Parts: sequence; C-alpha cells; structure tokens
Amino acid sequence: MKRLILILAFVVFLGSCSTDDASDIVLFVTPSSMAAKGSDKVFYDIYAKTIHEYVATVTVTSFDSENGERQLMEETPCTMLYEKRFTYTAPDVLGDSLNVLLEFIAIDDLGHRIVQNARLRVMGAESMVEDTAGPDLCSASSGRQDAFLFPD
Repeated sequence: MKRLILILAFVVFLGSCSTDDASDIVLFVTPSSMAAKGSDKVFYDIYAKTIHEYVATVTVTSFDSENGERQLMEETPCTMLYEKRFTYTAPDVLGDSLNVLLEFIAIDDLGHRIVQNARLRVMGAESMVEDTAGPDLCSASSGRQDAFLFPD
C-alpha cells in the first residue's frame, strides 16, 4: 500500500512539471552596495538566461529627480546565457541625498521581457560628516572642567 501511494505521488509530481511552468527568461541583478557618495562606483552583477535561442538585448536605465531618465547601457549579447559586471558611477548630489532607480531589462529572441529594479541612495557631500575625534571627557583630578560633575 505504501509503495502504491509513493508511485502515485511520483506520477502526479512528474505530470505537474512542464516547460509551460518555466519562465521564458530570468534576470538576476546583485548590487555591491545600496548607498554611495557622489562619484563612487557601484557594481551590479547581471545574470540573464533564456530557455529559447538567445538573449537579444540587455539595457540599463537610470531615473532620478536631478538627472531625469538616462540610458546607461544597451547590449545585444545573442547568447543563451549573459553575465556581466556593470559599473555605475553615482552622480554628484546637489542636496542631502538623491534616490536613484536603476532599471535592468532583458529581452529574448521571441520578445519575452523581464524587468528588475534596483534602488541606490546617493548621499551628498554635506550629509556625509565624518567624526575624526571622539569627545574629550575629563575627570576632576585632571584640573580641567569635570565632564561628569559640573560645579554649581
């Protein structure tokens, strides 16, 4: 009886799997960082694969409030598997920070399209304050102003 149940479960499992359930094209984008300062380089590892003949085009477009829409890359790899490390240079920011949306699009030879978005927060120069020294705390025995007990 147990064998019959296992065999039936196996047959149902095999019957439920088909290439119709598979995605026509997949796209993975892995950023090296999600925040940067102006002029910093951020790397994006792009991986695109199709179950059809080839990946026809891969494009990268950026959107932000200061620079608007800009097409950064368009390639026609014509291979079934596409891998690339894309380097993005963060724009210089006028204010405190800028939110940039990067849109990665892969299209295969039959026109199947997939979109992957990545957000990047670009910090302005004035918002990235670096502390070069810690606070100076003195005790009463140092002869300087006591940081723990102020005289009345």
